[in-house]
Amino acid sequence: MLKNKKWLFIVIAISIFVFILLSADEEEPKPEYVGYKKCKTCHKEIYKSWEETTHAKNFQGVLDSTGLKDESCFPCHTVGFGEPGGFVDTTETPDLIGVQCESCHGPGSLYKKFSIMKDHEKCVENGLYEQTAEVCTRCHTEEQSPDFNYEEAVKDIKGIHVIPEKDE
Repeated sequence: MLKNKKWLFIVIAISIFVFILLSADEEEPKPEYVGYKKCKTCHKEIYKSWEETTHAKNFQGVLDSTGLKDESCFPCHTVGFGEPGGFVDTTETPDLIGVQCESCHGPGSLYKKFSIMKDHEKCVENGLYEQTAEVCTRCHTEEQSPDFNYEEAVKDIKGIHVIPEKDE
């Protein structure tokens, strides 16, 4: 009788353990910043165009005007400042200086795979920001950019980058 109770206890304990393992929620992976060098690998034409934009070069303006002591410019002039995995400083995260791909398109770790990048819907499901005025006006506020006009800005390849033709 004692032997049967022992086995019953073991079976119940194992069942509870298996139930806990199976019912535990797997934590969703969080998107992380990867930096322009990861994007550049596949998006060479866009990268070359972006390199010539004011966005790519605007961190120097911050250095010239406020230096590194005033971090109030960092949220818009670096990638992900104040967010997990975002810009920390010029020594720790030098690859996140300036307005880069992920400033406008969102952290790329979950949508950077080619199998995802070839499907726009999958990209969005994995964190790609849809390009809207709201994305731009997070930084181009009335206070900072009183003359900003989204419709005109997206046509200016010196401000953003070339926008490749979409395959229909």
